[in-house]
Amino acid sequence: MTQAMLDVPVHVFLLAAIVLGSGASGAEPMPFRRIIIDSDNPTYPHCKTVGDLDGDGCVDVLAASAYGQGLYWYAWPHWTKHRIAGGTFTTDMQVGDVDNDGDLDVIIPHASGPLVWFENPRPQGHPATASWRMHVLDKQGGHDVEVGDLYGNGKLDIVVRDTQGTRVFLQQAPNVWQRIDIPTGGRGGLMLADLDGDSDLDLVQNGYWHETPADPQSEWKRHEISAGWPDDCGVHAADLNDDGRLDVLLAPAEAKGRLSWFDAADPRKGPWIEHVIDDDVSHLHTFKTADMNHDGHLDVITAEMEQSPHRRVVIHFIEGNGRRWRRQVVGWTGSHNLRVADIGNDGDLDIIGANHGNYGGHTPVDLWENLTKKPAPTLPLDRWQRHVIDPQKPWGAAFVLAGDLDGDGLRDIVAGGSWYQNPGRVGQSWRGRPALASRGHPGLAVPSQESPVVSERQGRDARATEEQGQDARATEERGAWTRRLIGAPLNDAAVICDFDLDGALDILGTQGKTPAANANFAWARNDGRGDFTIHTNLAPASGDFLQGCTTIFTGYRRREIALSWHKGGQGVQMLTVPKDPVKETWPWRRISDISQDEGLSAGHIDRDMRVDLLLGTKWLRNAGDKWTVHTLHPTGGDPDRNRLADLNGDGRLDAVVGFEAINKPGKLAWYEQPEGPTGTWTEHIISMEVVGPMSLDVADMDRDGDLDVVVGEHNYKDPASARLLIFENLDGRGRQWKMHVVFTGDEHHDGAIVADMDNDGDLDIISIGWRNPRVLLYENLAITSAAPPAAAGPPASFVLFDLEITHRGDRQLYQNWDFQTHRKTNPAAPMDWREGEPSLFDAGIYHWRVEVVRMERPWESPMHIQFGWWNIPKDPVIRHIASPALLLTELQPPAPGKPWVYEQVDAVRTLDVRHMYYGKGPNQDQHVTDWDWSRAFAPNTAYTLSNPRKNDLDSDGDGKISEAEYPDLKIRTVLTLHRPDSPAYESLRARLPKPKGEDKP
Repeated sequence: MTQAMLDVPVHVFLLAAIVLGSGASGAEPMPFRRIIIDSDNPTYPHCKTVGDLDGDGCVDVLAASAYGQGLYWYAWPHWTKHRIAGGTFTTDMQVGDVDNDGDLDVIIPHASGPLVWFENPRPQGHPATASWRMHVLDKQGGHDVEVGDLYGNGKLDIVVRDTQGTRVFLQQAPNVWQRIDIPTGGRGGLMLADLDGDSDLDLVQNGYWHETPADPQSEWKRHEISAGWPDDCGVHAADLNDDGRLDVLLAPAEAKGRLSWFDAADPRKGPWIEHVIDDDVSHLHTFKTADMNHDGHLDVITAEMEQSPHRRVVIHFIEGNGRRWRRQVVGWTGSHNLRVADIGNDGDLDIIGANHGNYGGHTPVDLWENLTKKPAPTLPLDRWQRHVIDPQKPWGAAFVLAGDLDGDGLRDIVAGGSWYQNPGRVGQSWRGRPALASRGHPGLAVPSQESPVVSERQGRDARATEEQGQDARATEERGAWTRRLIGAPLNDAAVICDFDLDGALDILGTQGKTPAANANFAWARNDGRGDFTIHTNLAPASGDFLQGCTTIFTGYRRREIALSWHKGGQGVQMLTVPKDPVKETWPWRRISDISQDEGLSAGHIDRDMRVDLLLGTKWLRNAGDKWTVHTLHPTGGDPDRNRLADLNGDGRLDAVVGFEAINKPGKLAWYEQPEGPTGTWTEHIISMEVVGPMSLDVADMDRDGDLDVVVGEHNYKDPASARLLIFENLDGRGRQWKMHVVFTGDEHHDGAIVADMDNDGDLDIISIGWRNPRVLLYENLAITSAAPPAAAGPPASFVLFDLEITHRGDRQLYQNWDFQTHRKTNPAAPMDWREGEPSLFDAGIYHWRVEVVRMERPWESPMHIQFGWWNIPKDPVIRHIASPALLLTELQPPAPGKPWVYEQVDAVRTLDVRHMYYGKGPNQDQHVTDWDWSRAFAPNTAYTLSNPRKNDLDSDGDGKISEAEYPDLKIRTVLTLHRPDSPAYESLRARLPKPKGEDKP
């Protein structure tokens, strides 16, 4: 510990704050509360940052997955979730105005390369609805990413560090960069700061710094700060002692050690004097400085990663010009790559972060909200609307699950052998997207069923009078949720997880139909669009039907599934996902002969780096080579559902348990974990009046910083009286509870699962029952002002197509536009229009982009649109860019009487033109590049796009921009020529694919 440290526990709402420092200080702790921005965050959220993406003047939050689940941003104030792109990213991320157009872009490395930046669609489009264009900056990725204007020329530069060294990218133009390589050892530790005061930004690294030279091609001179620091370090620079010179902070990022700051009168010559802030820290990957208490001095904010035994989020308050420090612990879940910002512009500074998740456990995107000024309002718990997703599911289901199966950014529902495709925003009656008839999937669409809760009796009466008629009409309506079979023989889904690491969520389940006994498994491999290939290469387990099933990460990117069966004597089993989940058999083993034959929950119970399992009133400790059983409380009764959650905010996982009590009142309790997890856990009764508390979940439903309990009643003898309940954690410590009735009239079993189904920032509830045949959704109406998510229909603005193509300048070209609706000519639009005279295009690389700037309404009937250059070489070099992916028609005409087939193109794809339409005409090759987009154009409406000619081109500028505007549509075309002698030509040429059999042009 640092000198004169004193532990004083202070509880502020839920969040336990601990002040450590001089006993004479007497400073009051700052109040904080932990808000979960996204509980269902991207798996392995390595990359986090903050910035105002939508231009509303308030800071938003970003997170990206290192597990293939993409890059997202969360819009203040309701943390509405929006997808920027798919992919796998690591480890750092920054925002900055790369193209100097007044908005923030995103700079991020893909896990295995490349380094890219995503262009914010503002000001033409909104970042929540328009597509973000991806620009490749370098084929290598990176570990640390920093941005800044190194030479003060008004252009944002980018610096990246990884095991291969440090790379500086000096911007000449947003698509032209000068790369400078600087040899450095190690992987982590990078900060941009003007250490020597010469008005340019230098590179601060783990124990040394590189001086930025006047000529970037000359030596980047290295200056030592302090020897002996590990290769992986957290690095920061700030003036801590108010002497007008920047100081340097260092701490180990991947080990235990000390947090220190260094100052020097002469940063070039040194010496740098070390001052220890804390000599007992662990795994400080990223830390920041800010004046948290508004005393005019910079404080230090740190977070220990999940490898740390403490996982503390800490503010180190500076005293005595950095010679003394007072420490306040504001959180116990830790973070990787934390950020500090004023969320909500209330005048105080908040802390944002998330653990990386490499060692399993829960890794939500967290906000530690500073309550010094004006805290954000909490949410009401009495605004609900019930929807019947399916009035009659085909057969029984052991579980109900939520996850985005078709890659549209909205969570779908899985139950039994079916999945239900989310059509859009809940508040729009779950409509806005038709069933995918073109893909040949029949579906059952059902309408919403409404019954806002006012009281238990009112809900029951409304149910009795409306139930029969509503369910009868449900099968007749279309346009809502579409039921689709996963595929035989997978009949009872148990977990959703990306088993093959391709970025799409797969499904694991048994081949039996609950409650039929069947211990044979199957898994459904997802192609990313919700089409599944069923595999049965799993060893049969031992049991009847599942009662508990949870995915755990037992190593980085290593997945296992824990199993608990209804039949006693089977123990707890573990199914292992092999390295090749398609070709290899999935083995299983019994990890414990002891099981409570019901629900399972996974988490770091003993706070080490291995994931443990909760069985109910017993838990299994993961020792690496074995699992040991511990009883947390000797209470009677049979535990059924359970959850691990920190209910009292002390940093330790507690157990929430609903006990088996079929058709009668049962015990709902939580068990407080002691300091030693193998001791007896204190029992706290939440309620003894819940009938069959056998559907259970835990979440912060009212966004007040503590965790509430959601429970559904298993009462099939009197389903009209069965309730769905929320127990509000009033004091933040789990000692006082208030019951709220969500709905009365549905029987629940293994349901009551919490998820934000409409991306509006509040938490909804999905549920099923044992004898209740319905799949149900209870929409939370606490937030009603959030904008519709981008996935709820065609966006208002988007890129139609975007390509780069080479031309040698050796032949005449024809341009061609083709408009059709359903492959039938639109009488009001020209079809197969072609230039009367050919144009001789100059040699070079052409960048051609067509985008819809504004679309007032979605179009239900698609129009085919084609653009082509005729008479181009048979083997041109083409790079097609699209973000997000486009829908393309089949490139060859179908057989007579067969429908055209649609396929999806990757975000970046090279197309071989020889696979496209080819015909022979007089003096022409008649080779055409053909891109068709099929969803956003109205039938019987004429659209005319501008026709760029040779003299319309703008060489190496912003391109020739032409726009066509109509009552419901505005289209922009941009055509830019980069000639062989232009500065950008070589950069563009280097990233184009090499044509077969010849050199690049």
